[in-house]
Amino acid sequence: MTFFDTNAIIDILDRKRDNHHKAIMLLSAAQKGAIKIVATTQSIVDAAYVTTQANKVPVEEFRRAMSFLCDIIIVCPVSRFNIEEANSSSVPDYEDAIQLSCAMCEECDSIVTSDKKFKSFTSKPTYTVEEYYRSVFEE
Repeated sequence: MTFFDTNAIIDILDRKRDNHHKAIMLLSAAQKGAIKIVATTQSIVDAAYVTTQANKVPVEEFRRAMSFLCDIIIVCPVSRFNIEEANSSSVPDYEDAIQLSCAMCEECDSIVTSDKKFKSFTSKPTYTVEEYYRSVFEE
């Protein structure tokens, strides 16, 4: 299973982002069962804010996209355990600490993010959307 950080989820949703097409191709691979994608409820909430508030996508369009997306990916909740782990984590970015805790709890093999700091906080293979796309489709 591969953990998608918030920015990778936004890549799926926002047609204007550079990695949108590759993120959609990865979602298609997940739909076909070739890969499994995991994201947190926090990422969904953050993506809703960015997509509907900052990018001005109508809420109904976002809801349709979420219905489709949630039929394909695994959405894991942020639990008290994840919060407690983040509280005792040495990761300086609290949101990153929560995301990493969730990725570990879900036993994800790798992480997809455009957050360059992520690599320094985990021993799990960490990819950008473009790097992960290449690993799935070109290797």
